[in-house]
Amino acid sequence: MPDAQPHITVLTGPAILPALDQVAAVASIVFHDYPYLFDGGVAAERSYMQRYAERPGGAVVLARHEDTIIGAATCLPLAVETDYIREPFLAAGWPPEHVCYFGESVLLAPFRGLGLGRQFFAAREAHAAGLGLDLCAFFSVQRPADHPMRPPGYEPHDAFWQRLGYRAQPNMTATMRWRDRDAADVTPKQLAVWVKSLSGAQLPSSPLA
Repeated sequence: MPDAQPHITVLTGPAILPALDQVAAVASIVFHDYPYLFDGGVAAERSYMQRYAERPGGAVVLARHEDTIIGAATCLPLAVETDYIREPFLAAGWPPEHVCYFGESVLLAPFRGLGLGRQFFAAREAHAAGLGLDLCAFFSVQRPADHPMRPPGYEPHDAFWQRLGYRAQPNMTATMRWRDRDAADVTPKQLAVWVKSLSGAQLPSSPLA
């Protein structure tokens, strides 16, 4: 466990840009591991995250230990997100204008278990509320229980997300494509869609008014 407690800051707009290299480096480490197994790299992560600085309403929550970024979480209004991220909501009849999409949430292993994950969610929820968005959503990678690269004793974060008030949507599935680190080709991945209403309103089962 680190000697000094990491601290949280929230960046928006162009202020995000100077942090992106370090954030991308952390993401490339975390996403290399199970369940992501992403065969990417720092350059690809940084290019992907550029949109948080360029699109309206984007935010990056940073966790710093002393002067080093050791984790980050991101969010962006779904209305300005990429088409394939909006698609499962549109297919279910949920207008993107109601939703804040939570993207990356990455933290280096030595700093886990200190409550930073909960702080990441709280900071993003506060940002969403400040934008007037009641629904917060994210995707989680689905891997079979017998996946050959699943570490012994691995436990998904479902119980943690449920304690924070998020619920997996049984009739919604997202699809993303990337190359696993042990694979030759890019393949589609199925992701569960988790949603929370900040006001406690019942989650819509039909199109929102």
